Amino acid sequence: MGHELTIEPLGETIEVADGQTILDACLRAGIWLPHACGHGLCGTCKVDVVDGEIDHGAASSFALMDFERADGKCLACTALLLDDVTIEAEIDEDPDQRRIAVRDNGDMLLGLLTDAQLLDAERHRRWAAALVKMALETEGNRDVLAGWLAKWVPLGEAAIDAYCTHLPDARDTAALARAAAADFRTNIGL
Repeated sequence: MGHELTIEPLGETIEVADGQTILDACLRAGIWLPHACGHGLCGTCKVDVVDGEIDHGAASSFALMDFERADGKCLACTALLLDDVTIEAEIDEDPDQRRIAVRDNGDMLLGLLTDAQLLDAERHRRWAAALVKMALETEGNRDVLAGWLAKWVPLGEAAIDAYCTHLPDARDTAALARAAAADFRTNIGL
């Protein structure tokens, strides 16, 4: 059945499943909350419960002291909703921030790493495109870059093939990755 969680100062409301922590629900919805240990030991994910009732779960009395509990604080990594809840967290929304929900694959760490890798790859493509654009402004660099591509494209495709052989559930992934790399090279003028 679950409950609704409203996150301030964002004003966002998300669904939280029974037995799901506040932190897990937020990350799966693409809302970043400060956190570190994920086990109720460090206090990094401490938030204010503005409205509603929660179960503190396995929060350490060191990370969340009794007077903090009495003041309406909880650890997002251990707190479970008993009601519809509103929290206030120390987060700033950046208008340029990408919100990527963690994939529900049973492994939150893998989902976070995958999302971080996708963001890093996107940043790398932007930087590579800018660098190539700048390099192509100088006469003779197109031939130099073509020589590098002749050397490195086969090695890159071999790496793609080797990696993709370990992805049994992703058919045609190697062909799609090679095609995406070729499209990228074409789009940046190579």
